[in-house]
Amino acid sequence: MSTKQYTTFNTGGTARTNIAAVEAVYYLLDCLLPGNGAPPYHDQIAFVEDRPSHGRRYAVEIDSITTELD
Repeated sequence: MSTKQYTTFNTGGTARTNIAAVEAVYYLLDCLLPGNGAPPYHDQIAFVEDRPSHGRRYAVEIDSITTELD
């Protein structure tokens, strides 16, 4: 049995708002898995009242891939 090791990198490199990330995922879902008569995924987004611990932004650090791959 092979015991290969893999390194995984997130190569996003761009900051997006939470809603932009959700809209991108829902756009892909609408394209790849249409709802067969159900409303589009995008139309099902519901906003809730913010909570003190509710994240408004998340960022990914890509320095490791930049350094390793030059």
